[in-house]
Amino acid sequence: MEIMVYRRFVAKKSGVQHIQGKINWRLKIKRKRRQGASRKILTFSFKVLA
Repeated sequence: MEIMVYRRFVAKKSGVQHIQGKINWRLKIKRKRRQGASRKILTFSFKVLA
């Protein structure tokens, strides 16, 4: 569910940010899958906002 909400959020951004966000998001999932998923998505979505 968190992934779907996050994708809707990213879709509202501009094209370049959308592509970069997708790439970074996939890399971070591979790296931090062992850690807390909700915390990871929250911190990354804040980075996209900033």
